[in-house]
Amino acid sequence: MTEETFLNAVGLLDDCYIEAYLQAKENAAKRARSVTLKRWSLVAACLALVILASYAVSYIPVEYDTGDMIENSHLHSAQLKSNVWIYYVSDRGWIRRERVKMYASTENRFDVWKELNHIGEDVKLLSSTVTGYHYVYDENGEVFAVSFEDDPELTVHLTVSANICSYDHYEKMLKCLKRTLVNHSSYDQCEINLV
Repeated sequence: MTEETFLNAVGLLDDCYIEAYLQAKENAAKRARSVTLKRWSLVAACLALVILASYAVSYIPVEYDTGDMIENSHLHSAQLKSNVWIYYVSDRGWIRRERVKMYASTENRFDVWKELNHIGEDVKLLSSTVTGYHYVYDENGEVFAVSFEDDPELTVHLTVSANICSYDHYEKMLKCLKRTLVNHSSYDQCEINLV
């Protein structure tokens, strides 16, 4: 078929057939783009799901501490190692927070709080008690069981050495300690006494 014959044949076609062909070609291109877009969207969604799942898995406590029990540890038979927000004061005096995976006892939180605030060994946690519990003692005077009072308001009472007053921003540091102990724990309040 020569070019002239071909052009004559095309010239004899009705315009509606040519328009239908061009429309079909355009629709096929749109479908191809749509399929490609859907495939990449599915890949992106799967990748986001994998990232979120790996991030969430890091928050699942997997370790247990049944030995070396701490003061007030009789409140729980085993402690879970979990992610805890520790609030502290930066060198510039700004309040910051850091997530630390640890056994979430009061003493452990206090130690990590001291470390993040760059507080030396001159500041110590002298005592830690919790009100709002009812203790049951055995015949040796040891705590046998612990139960909650009716509708208790659990308050942790800390006694901290007064040497903390020699540090810059110590008022903010104490506020951060309260926030560290009250947020994401069973305590409703925190009271700190300096001795």
